[in-house]
Amino acid sequence: MFEGHWQGFTDYHGERIRIEWTFAAPLDGVMQGRMDLPDLAALGLPIEGRLSAGGAVLEGQSTIGAFAARVNADGQLLVTVTGPRGRTAVLAFEQSHPGFASFRVARLDTAGAHTPAYACVPPAAYDDGWRVSTMTDEGIDARALDSLLGELAQGTYGRVEALVVARHGSLVVEEYFFGVHRNYLHPIQSVTKSITSLLLGRALPRNGRLDRPVYEFFPRHGDTRWCRERYDISLWHLLTMSAAIAWDEWSVPYTDPNNSNTAMNASDDWVRFVLDRPRAGVPGVASRYTSGLSILIGAVLAEVTGTPVDAFARDTLFAGLGIRNFRWVKSASGTTHTGGGLSLTARDLARVGQLVLDDGRWNGQTLLDAAWVRACTEHQLPLAEPDPRITGYGYQWWRMHHGEVACVAGRGYGGQFVGVYPERDLVLVLNASEYGATPDMRFDVDPIFDTLVEACR
Repeated sequence: MFEGHWQGFTDYHGERIRIEWTFAAPLDGVMQGRMDLPDLAALGLPIEGRLSAGGAVLEGQSTIGAFAARVNADGQLLVTVTGPRGRTAVLAFEQSHPGFASFRVARLDTAGAHTPAYACVPPAAYDDGWRVSTMTDEGIDARALDSLLGELAQGTYGRVEALVVARHGSLVVEEYFFGVHRNYLHPIQSVTKSITSLLLGRALPRNGRLDRPVYEFFPRHGDTRWCRERYDISLWHLLTMSAAIAWDEWSVPYTDPNNSNTAMNASDDWVRFVLDRPRAGVPGVASRYTSGLSILIGAVLAEVTGTPVDAFARDTLFAGLGIRNFRWVKSASGTTHTGGGLSLTARDLARVGQLVLDDGRWNGQTLLDAAWVRACTEHQLPLAEPDPRITGYGYQWWRMHHGEVACVAGRGYGGQFVGVYPERDLVLVLNASEYGATPDMRFDVDPIFDTLVEACR
């Protein structure tokens, strides 16, 4: 009765998001399952329940609270969830929810079939600070882009959900797929790190000391390893991911509790978890991907400003860019997830790219010191594990290339990307939902960007 895949919607801070439950067949009256929240990029959350009342009711525990479920006469799964504060909600699931139809294929035509030949139209103009133009007027090979967009509309490259292109300071492409739309807040995963580094530059006094030991920022965590032993790890080491601590986020899947990032997210105190990691080498030699260091950058930012990171972003950088809607995940204790918890629209993420391209200026207004933007995006250190596409690491920004064209980029798990190409006066944004068990962003977006960059000569 309960086994199988169930789909529905729920409210998340006033926003309608998808929720999916999947149960295996019962074993001795106990059912194991998983919950997926695709719009929050929260996948594979465990569910466990026990059958009661002769098998008509399933009662158990999920990440969002205790639940009691039953199947009604119409074949719907009705789930009453009781949250940690005693609030209850009733969720309705179906085996194949009609509201999910637009998410199943890249794009449908009016007859409900795959979209045939594709012809891009210029983005819509709104009073939001973006100029709009055409590909032809901005020197882009429109035929090459139409061909690429047609492939995206057919799902050729997988679950690519948004593509935005800005050339010479104007939007020229803004396209959405798989049910995503212009106002959709897409999880940008580790691109969050890149934005956090920009925010730190907004908060630090001019020429602020990056050599200051990190433990000095956390007197309330004086009993942690970093503070007790006075680690010689500086703010610069956090920014360049060169702190050289014991951390395994690459070789272990995110679904494994032994993954360091997964273990941190499951802990009661993310900051304490990282500050208790032991040394594993000499700081400052090379960049090794360590999301916990990005959490500490956010915690330092909150200490420096006396304001939660999301509120500081809203009132400063985002206000200047005209970003009004965003979502930023926090821990139960209130720590903003600066390692990967931010969701933005693709159009707004392109603003961040344009800000970087223009050395901290947006529509004539200086929002960031140009020297800080350059420090964030210039080569600081090589990678500990070389990648043929990546030439180095800055302050939470990657330095890489597509073809022979260099770019600086924010990159995130599942296919999140904002790329800045100064040689082409170009900003590219892509959002996807190609999440797998491995954490290392193996969804290959490079063929898409090779085509895009080649078309923008």
